[in-house]
Amino acid sequence: MKITSIKRTIRNTRRFAELIKVLCKFGFRQLVQDTGLHRLLGGSKDELEAPSSNGNEALPRPVRVRMVLEELSPTFIKLGQILSTRPDLIPPEWASEFKKLQDNCQLVSFTDIYNVLIVEFPGRLDQIFSALDA
Repeated sequence: MKITSIKRTIRNTRRFAELIKVLCKFGFRQLVQDTGLHRLLGGSKDELEAPSSNGNEALPRPVRVRMVLEELSPTFIKLGQILSTRPDLIPPEWASEFKKLQDNCQLVSFTDIYNVLIVEFPGRLDQIFSALDA
């Protein structure tokens, strides 16, 4: 196995752990348990049992899913934006909630985006992009 494969696996595992943490934070702990996602990280069901005290569980499910998408990354936000335009695929109240992702989401700085590009495409940015503007 190449070193780059190991680095990617570690990065993916961290991202997966972050995904599970965010789902639990916004009241989707039962989903993580029922699907067995926690086992993929070597965790036990008992580690997820502690109830969340942040009050997110009281919010409607579409609101919590929107909050999950916002916290995870621009890619997840884009997925929510696309779904907001397709009320034929999702319930209207979900589409309405996801519309908030159209122009009410956090901005990502160009520096953050550029740093991700450098990590993902080391030494190849000028080969892939003719120009990058902030």
